[in-house]
Amino acid sequence: MRIASTSKAFSGAVALTLVAQHRLSLDETIARLLPSLPNAWGGVTLRELLDHTSGLEDFSEDPALLDYLVKNLHAAPSPTFILHFIAGTKPRFTPGTAYRYSNTDNFVIALMAEAATHRSYTQLLARYVLRPLGLGGTSLPSSFAMPAPYLHGDHLDPPPAEDVSELVSAAYAWASGGIVSTPADLSTFIRAYAGGRLFPRAVRAAQLQFLPGNSEPIGPGTNSAGLDHVDAALGPPEGVPLRACGSRRPRGALARRRARRSPGRMFPGSAERPCRAAAPSSAERPARRLNSLACLRSATPARVRRNRRRR
Repeated sequence: MRIASTSKAFSGAVALTLVAQHRLSLDETIARLLPSLPNAWGGVTLRELLDHTSGLEDFSEDPALLDYLVKNLHAAPSPTFILHFIAGTKPRFTPGTAYRYSNTDNFVIALMAEAATHRSYTQLLARYVLRPLGLGGTSLPSSFAMPAPYLHGDHLDPPPAEDVSELVSAAYAWASGGIVSTPADLSTFIRAYAGGRLFPRAVRAAQLQFLPGNSEPIGPGTNSAGLDHVDAALGPPEGVPLRACGSRRPRGALARRRARRSPGRMFPGSAERPCRAAAPSSAERPARRLNSLACLRSATPARVRRNRRRR
């Protein structure tokens, strides 16, 4: 399944691992590591990118990029190509003085990690996160294709339902939302990332410094870095049986705890359905635009369908 903006925690894990190895500093600036990015961004630090206080514009809200996306759904643009759409912008506020969620932050974090190590972000992800934690079902694709079998996502309004699971290339979301994973892998990762397994105590202390703030979609702030909203840390998506997704059946205290947290969730042994997300209510549908790449919220399937017909 596509894990959308939960991918941001993975780029955080890579960056903090490099901080622990003294290959990056939380006070490292964009100007020093990435001099090719706009001068106006130069004073922004890794710390500010990680806690979304950089003030950088969110590329996923740029109209020109969204126009490009709907005309090139299956392209694999580079991160720097995507960032060039907002190259003429300045931070909305003095970095470090306010909170504002931005997908741009995680692109720049991954680019800083690449510059510090001379390795690709995909290599760093495998070396410092995927292999150490045994996340064999997790990857960062650059195309629209999903590894089978996968959890499908349908856009239901207006009808007929359209499967948008492979509608858009994951390259448009990259380090901010492009990772594909499984419920079991994601649960393993979140427990390690939030539980202190990946970093020494000093780095973990910096990781746990939360800031007041709120955003849509939910991000770091007084909501505990969004971790209490990562459903896969506790079980599968609502209405999806664990067995259908290839996970083990919960037992004992774990099963009882999950049942208390989510009494409506199905577990193996109840009537099974295909591994497909439950249909949203009418109140939820407006927020379900392009769920295959949730960070690109404005590129609606209706717009994409019109473009397809013209082609």
